Amino acid sequence: MNAEEFKKQYLPLSRRLYTVAWRLTANRQDAEDIVQECYIKLWNKRNDLAHVVNIEAYAVTLVKRMCYDMFNARRSDDAEINDNQVRVTENVTEQRDELNYVQQFIEKLPYQQKILIKMREIDDCSFEEIEQHTGLTQVNIRVLLSRARKKLREQFKELLKNENR
Repeated sequence: MNAEEFKKQYLPLSRRLYTVAWRLTANRQDAEDIVQECYIKLWNKRNDLAHVVNIEAYAVTLVKRMCYDMFNARRSDDAEINDNQVRVTENVTEQRDELNYVQQFIEKLPYQQKILIKMREIDDCSFEEIEQHTGLTQVNIRVLLSRARKKLREQFKELLKNENR
């Protein structure tokens, strides 16, 4: 595989890979570092990747494993790291709880907004792809997404306000 083929196949995955790394690490810098290291590993193994059927799944799995390896390396350092692990575990648990709430809030959205949020934010579809799939114009898509995001923010703020009582 030459550099152009590699760029064409793997660089479009960067946003998805970063999202996975960020969700697992809860740290922007760690997520960026992991994605960069992932691309280095993929580049070094580029000649062995011809048999890979789903390159996105392969790359995402690699990022996940690298995140877990990072956690394991930090875990084994010393007792100070143990305190950080508790915080990381709490952060991951909080993030999972927040994700569950967001998923519940998304399900309560009007049908079109729910579909658009899922396509754009979860499936990482471009506006052009959404336009082709739904038949809506990009202006309509942006308006509906804006309204859906606003509604989700309001629901999340209300949840946080109720939890702080």
